[in-house]
Amino acid sequence: EKDVNYWVHKIKQQGYKVELQELGDVG
Repeated sequence: EKDVNYWVHKIKQQGYKVELQELGDVG
């Protein structure tokens, strides 16, 4: 299971918001 920090980093890397649905699924 990946934590929020992972998603925040991923989003910043890609330069745009990605798959907020997955964020919801995670937490």
